[in-house]
Amino acid sequence: MSRRTVCDRLGVSGGELRQHLGANGWRRLVRDRLVAIVVTQQYLIGELSILLSSVAAVAGNDPCVCEVVRLRQEAETSPPGQLAAVAIRALRLIDVLCWDSLSCGDVAAFNDRAEVSGRLYEFGVCAGLLAESRPAFHGSSSASEVEQ
Repeated sequence: MSRRTVCDRLGVSGGELRQHLGANGWRRLVRDRLVAIVVTQQYLIGELSILLSSVAAVAGNDPCVCEVVRLRQEAETSPPGQLAAVAIRALRLIDVLCWDSLSCGDVAAFNDRAEVSGRLYEFGVCAGLLAESRPAFHGSSSASEVEQ
């Protein structure tokens, strides 16, 4: 972000900004902004990892648990730009789990899985990883819900 952009956003002149920030203030401002970005990315990674552990918990003994473990490892080790793809795959997986519980008539499992699915979706939207409208994942191979 340039000094001019900061000045425009704050509605001050460059001289006023320099006077307010001091000799090294601009460097501190940029450094603090970069630190905030890194902390935010780490928070998103951690939160997605926690949500994936919730998916694993409601999956029970389903063979999908291995995929959830892989997704969690991917979320924790991949660059932050890959989080959207991980979130989409996790939503598709929990969608399959929900349908499986419905086909078995297991209402309690469906309720637990649907609750986790809702939290995962809400996190994805709030984190900017997913678009606002939720498409039907069941049987879908489209990844159009990713915001670029």
